[in-house]
Amino acid sequence: MRNLIKQASTAILSVLLLASCSSSEDNVIETTVSPTVALLSDAGCLNGRSDMDAASRADEADGCTFEMALDGTVAQCKFTNLVYDCNYGKVNVKVSFKDNVLSIVEYPSDEGVDCLCRTNAEFTINDIPDKDFTLKIYAGETATGKYNAANPRYAGRVVVKDGGIKVAYDARYSYY
Repeated sequence: MRNLIKQASTAILSVLLLASCSSSEDNVIETTVSPTVALLSDAGCLNGRSDMDAASRADEADGCTFEMALDGTVAQCKFTNLVYDCNYGKVNVKVSFKDNVLSIVEYPSDEGVDCLCRTNAEFTINDIPDKDFTLKIYAGETATGKYNAANPRYAGRVVVKDGGIKVAYDARYSYY
């Protein structure tokens, strides 16, 4: 009888141990989500203004929006009315996912001209988590994509079952 109890206890402990290993593997898989940007395009300079001082440049960023439509682990994204220097080159986007936060950084490839223009940019993010997450969007402070992690221009919760979001986005750059 004691042998039977020992064998049953050993079997139960083995099953619990294997189950905990499985959970650990799931957690490792969750934290290694590595989203990527694909199909990035921008509309080019939609208008240009050279008669702006620093204060009016900051005001010009009003009206920018960000949209994200979710389909499983793929997100179709769009920035509308980004304000860049006229020689911005192209819109760049970096993404990362850590601690259930999807971070997006948008920035131009060039800067420094005394002229601003609006542009729109569309892109796809592949391999995002298929669960609710926090979204943080940053405006790059330089043409290298450097940004201030303490100053997201948008931060909010994305609920996957809602299918996406559309939000106002504060695209004021610190170099204005």
